[in-house]
Amino acid sequence: MAGHYNRAYISNPPARQPTMSDPINTANLSPAQKAAIIAEALPYIRRFQDKTLVIKYGGNAMTDPHLKE
Repeated sequence: MAGHYNRAYISNPPARQPTMSDPINTANLSPAQKAAIIAEALPYIRRFQDKTLVIKYGGNAMTDPHLKE
């Protein structure tokens, strides 16, 4: 039906999905969870060891204080 909206959806929209630019809160992670994250990242860290990485900083990241952090 055109123009029909679910009132519950409008008043309670779904939670926003986190993005890569969101800060990461590790305070609630257990040591085991932190270790698992580091273990998962280790192959990528090794792959880029002794390499030069170029990180572009511009656009919205320069104007949005949240993204600047």
